[in-house]
Amino acid sequence: MTVKGYSTCVLVIVLAELVTGLEPNPKGNEELRNWSVKQIDDAKQVWVWTAHEVAFDVAQIAVDCIHSVQYDCKNPITSDNVLSKLKDIVRLHSVPTWDALDNDRCDICLVNTRVNDVPDGHDLDAPSICSNRIRTCCSCLRNTYINPIQCHTCGHTIKSFINSHCGAVLVAGFDNDRGASNVFKSDIRKFKVVITSKIFPAMCLEDENVIVVPEEANMHSMVKTIYSAIDHMSEKDIRTLLFVYSGHNGIYGLRVGEQEYFTMDMLSKKLNAWKRKTSSFEKLIAIFDCCEPEALELNKSLKVVQLNATGLGDEAYATRNHGSHFLQCIIQAFTANATGGRCQHQNCQCISNVYGEFITLDKLLNCIDEHRRNGHLGGIIPTENVQNINIKNEILAYNYNLEVVLRFTLEWPIMFETNKAFVSPSMFDKFDELKRQLTEDVIKGAFGKNNISSEIRSMFGSIMRIEIDTGPKIKHTKEIDTVEMLLLEWSSMRNLRCTFRRPSDIERMKPAGHFLQDGQCVKAIHQQCKIEKPFSEIDLGEYIKWLQLCERRDNSKLLNEYIHIIMILQRKRLLRNERLGISFVDLPKGFTCAYMEIVPESSHS
Repeated sequence: MTVKGYSTCVLVIVLAELVTGLEPNPKGNEELRNWSVKQIDDAKQVWVWTAHEVAFDVAQIAVDCIHSVQYDCKNPITSDNVLSKLKDIVRLHSVPTWDALDNDRCDICLVNTRVNDVPDGHDLDAPSICSNRIRTCCSCLRNTYINPIQCHTCGHTIKSFINSHCGAVLVAGFDNDRGASNVFKSDIRKFKVVITSKIFPAMCLEDENVIVVPEEANMHSMVKTIYSAIDHMSEKDIRTLLFVYSGHNGIYGLRVGEQEYFTMDMLSKKLNAWKRKTSSFEKLIAIFDCCEPEALELNKSLKVVQLNATGLGDEAYATRNHGSHFLQCIIQAFTANATGGRCQHQNCQCISNVYGEFITLDKLLNCIDEHRRNGHLGGIIPTENVQNINIKNEILAYNYNLEVVLRFTLEWPIMFETNKAFVSPSMFDKFDELKRQLTEDVIKGAFGKNNISSEIRSMFGSIMRIEIDTGPKIKHTKEIDTVEMLLLEWSSMRNLRCTFRRPSDIERMKPAGHFLQDGQCVKAIHQQCKIEKPFSEIDLGEYIKWLQLCERRDNSKLLNEYIHIIMILQRKRLLRNERLGISFVDLPKGFTCAYMEIVPESSHS
């Protein structure tokens, strides 16, 4: 496999980081990927790289990698080449394959304390007799979903015991009132985001191991759909099942459809059948956010954690604006330390119960109870039922206690210097909400004031482009246009850039902009043009001729620049069945934006 593009840049940066101990973008210096061999070697960590020639050889590999892409060489370096070179270094300098430090530190990061008294991920697939097990910390163990670890001694792949072989069935209940049904569905969607998120890595479940019932536009029997979801999990070697229900419960059971009910007895029998069929199924975590849930009657060998919003005879509560008090409390406990470490209620200190590297059942129950005692659960008293749970298997999730903030580089021609914007994922649920937040940051950075018209704000949001680099050249970029893509790229440690969509990147439903300083003359010439607007492909050619005539008359550098942009659009041949709309918007500080969008032919007629 040829290593090129972004993968090569990542490898270069990682190797340079290992040698120098610096960040990818050191303050006061150019990016590491642009350093020479001598620069990297001169900045090496001498206390780490005691064999100085080894550091030099690693730096040489890094530079060779980037050169093979930048200069389009005929024989680019491959991943096999890199591996071979690294092995040669190891052999030449008699570097041991592994040399564990004589302390309690993680063998991977060498910084954090290794985990103790919890499964280390060695024996999840098959028991291994390992004389010198690799030692991992909580962070490295959690990150195995993106950075797999192989034991240096036995070669066993280390897997996180929290998300490996773990699946979830999330069920939203039914109500005759569509608004109430939407509350249940919203709660379930939010819970799915939390357990699959790589931004707030509480559980890091894989999306394909999480089933939501009902799925959109599901017209099948809900009872059959739930049975099918559990069957699907049993066929995937799932060993820990998370079952969550949010909705109504009554004398007929959990109300999952207009005339359908799913009883606790039905669920118990289904899970017991799974256990009889597959002995590897070993643990159930069940959350019932409903009134009066009964205790499940399960196989005595199963480990069971059942959390109930209420006890028998009590009612659960939810609001249309905030959803269920109980489920929101659990979601908050799983994510609060990554969003500032505070409860959403100012005087509630419930989150102080969630400490350390893992969220255990005991910590979660204490958090919920303090939240209740402070009056934030609507008067309900949650209950729990446990079976075969002890101090070694009560861990529910990771406690990610570093505040998560997305950092964006703001690059706009209306800003005289590159700025940074910092946004917490808790500030937005939808991509448009993020763009509105970034719009405010751009406006403040460019104009230093907030009294900007809604028209300008709307235009900025529509032409805003969030992108990442995919290679070493300027053209190697990719636009991010969903929350899912954004979080994936952030979790992969990509640099996020907020800029504007240039005319060369215009598409249907993706408008573009071109900024001109002191561009009133170009705006006036556009308004004087009598050609029918928005422009068809033929009209655009006539428009260019008109602009060129005006440019010869006025000898305007700005107009010449604008003509060049329009000619690029013409060469893209985007208007065979569509039209190009162009309008000019005046901005503060003498700027003008030429706003361009592709509109369907039908909208013109």
